[in-house]
Amino acid sequence: MFDLWEFLSSDLALGIYVLFLIASIIILVVVVIYSDHKRFELARKQRTKKIIADFTEGVGEGCEGYNLFTNFAAIEKEKKAEKAVLSLKDRFGKNCIIRAVDLEEGATAMQRNNKKYSLN
Repeated sequence: MFDLWEFLSSDLALGIYVLFLIASIIILVVVVIYSDHKRFELARKQRTKKIIADFTEGVGEGCEGYNLFTNFAAIEKEKKAEKAVLSLKDRFGKNCIIRAVDLEEGATAMQRNNKKYSLN
């Protein structure tokens, strides 16, 4: 006859019980790690969206990064050249200053500059 109490007190039952406990703990750890991973991913995505929204607003012209080796004379010269190009384009139109590539056959930049866009 099968004696349940004798089986439960045997080494085989103890081994099965220990294996069951280990498997339960592993499953619990995997579930916790997976849920923490999902929560971390969600928090990371939300944090990235906030950073993008915060840093895209109100960035002015004076936000350049400088170091000890920055050539300020070259930067000022480049800014003056950019302002001159913008003032020429404002005064004479976008096609007054173009790249040489835009003069090649099949180039469409000058045609795109002549288009009038509407918000409708």
